[in-house]
Amino acid sequence: MGRKCAAKQPALASIQYDVEIAQESINLRRSENYPTLGVSASHGYADQRNGTFRSHGIDNSVALALQMPFDLSGRLGAQTREAQVQYTQALDRLEQQRRQVQRSTRDA
Repeated sequence: MGRKCAAKQPALASIQYDVEIAQESINLRRSENYPTLGVSASHGYADQRNGTFRSHGIDNSVALALQMPFDLSGRLGAQTREAQVQYTQALDRLEQQRRQVQRSTRDA
């Protein structure tokens, strides 16, 4: 059953969206294990006077920050597994609803 049929069956469409949300949840949990790279840049100008002396300068800087997640507690792995279980449950509900729609159609 494609999206056209699901659009005619609101309960089926609702469960289909639950499946898609569960899949995105898995992707989100997996992405928390990925390293992240941050970049920052700054530019500054200084002009100082001390009596008869004057100094000025330009300060430019660029910084890179690499963060590696270390999940020593296993929290991220557990959350990913939980999301996978929720995805499987959503798929099961979708299949049950599809079968119910088919039974209802045949009975009608």
